[in-house]
Amino acid sequence: MIESKMASRMEIGHTGGRPTDVALFAKGEKPELGFLFAMLVPLMSAISSFRDLYIGGLNYLAFLTLFVPLLLCLLILVKAGLAPERLRLWPGGALWLVWYGVVWLSLTWLDGLDEDAIKFAFELSTPFLYGLGGAMFVRSRGQMSILLYAFSASVIVAFGCIALWKLGLVQFGTGTITSGMALDGRPHSMSLLLPAAVAVAMYPKRITICITVWGSCLLVSAIEGSRGASLCMLVLPVFHPKIGGLLWRFASLGLAMIMAYGVFLLPAMQQRLFPQTGEGTIADLFNNKVSGTGRFDVWPLVLERVFERPWLGHGVSSAARYIPTVWPKMESPHNEFLRISYEMGTVGLVVFCFVLIWQMGLILRHVRRLTDPFDVAAIAVFLCFVGFIFMCMTDNPLSSNLRLLNPAFLLLGSAMAATTQSDLRFGPRSSQAM
Repeated sequence: MIESKMASRMEIGHTGGRPTDVALFAKGEKPELGFLFAMLVPLMSAISSFRDLYIGGLNYLAFLTLFVPLLLCLLILVKAGLAPERLRLWPGGALWLVWYGVVWLSLTWLDGLDEDAIKFAFELSTPFLYGLGGAMFVRSRGQMSILLYAFSASVIVAFGCIALWKLGLVQFGTGTITSGMALDGRPHSMSLLLPAAVAVAMYPKRITICITVWGSCLLVSAIEGSRGASLCMLVLPVFHPKIGGLLWRFASLGLAMIMAYGVFLLPAMQQRLFPQTGEGTIADLFNNKVSGTGRFDVWPLVLERVFERPWLGHGVSSAARYIPTVWPKMESPHNEFLRISYEMGTVGLVVFCFVLIWQMGLILRHVRRLTDPFDVAAIAVFLCFVGFIFMCMTDNPLSSNLRLLNPAFLLLGSAMAATTQSDLRFGPRSSQAM
């Protein structure tokens, strides 16, 4: 009797309402809208960097940043009503609620609460919805494999965007507002950080995909002259948690330095680093002759305002009001740690850093227990968070959730929710998974 029940359980691979077989769907189960939504997330991230693109009079970015998360929320609520056991938090998920609580609470001390502030607080909170969606809708090894391949394949869309630019069909901008539809290179390169992390996480199981996708992401970022994103992609292999040993770390670091020099010599990167002369040397780079596009001049001014309200800050979205007064056409100091300190004070900065580091620690704790391909997804999220931390120092990835944190949390929820199960996900690895 017990053996027959176990055989039946193994046949459908189902525990706690979550099938864990290699097939996409269990017997008798139909494709879900939630999983189809998850499959579209890599595509939405890949096409989210065009400016002044309107569909039916509506800016498509407004659709992606506002209506799409609301659609996901609706899908979660409907599925939770039909199958309450499917609604679950991943390990570390509750801590993120503390951070988002600080974000929304800061609205109470914001001078002049308006629609933009509420909208920005909502956009900052959308990654949590994607994490819930991943935990709820990605339910089998087969589904996770397809999702990881979807992220890897999104680099094809990135090359398509580059082709549109090179063919003259769209303009190209690196943060400055242009007239007409344009591809914004900096956020576009930022959207490739997660696909690059997924590729590196596949090492050493799928070396061909790893090298091809990671190299392609780095190439696109370099062509677009994105300094921060290129650097983050280069250092990802150094932090791969499953490949230990000092030899590996030094070898990957040496390779990253060699490739970094090659990227440095590319004409697009030279122009971005030295816009006045169009070229420069490594010595110029270390002698602070590189262009910071104004951020280095703005940071001391923002820091002065931080000390005016050091504990709780000026409230969420307040930086977007102040920055244009000292840095025209910009709404962020291009340093997320400084921005959090400005908007939510020391309290917000400590909470954010603690939650992020704790989540990364939980990933490292559980990743060796996960089976393929859930371990690949968890490693990819860890590497993405590493790149995210580097990028936070000179850019604004926290306010670009559509391109980075939303898809990252989708993988985070789906991979880490597997650690709450004690069934086949921790059993023998399946060679058919990916």
